[in-house]
Amino acid sequence: MTAPPARAHAPAAPTPMAPVGATRAWLALLAAVVSALTIAGLARIAVDTASGQRLDQLILSGADGHQGTLAQYAQLAVESVSTP
Repeated sequence: MTAPPARAHAPAAPTPMAPVGATRAWLALLAAVVSALTIAGLARIAVDTASGQRLDQLILSGADGHQGTLAQYAQLAVESVSTP
């Protein structure tokens, strides 16, 4: 008894896919929008609420007593911003 002849399978139809570059661009745009909204929300909470201002004051007073390497870089960053 011989085996039946093997059937050739038809190739599957290609599925339409977005180019990789376009997908990355959309993901980057989405990440930028989410980041901007997060920053805006945090800024609003920190500036417009009493608890946000208390937390800011607590962080600043705690940073005044610290003299490590990170504190030196933070001091440079703070001094580079001028107040109007």
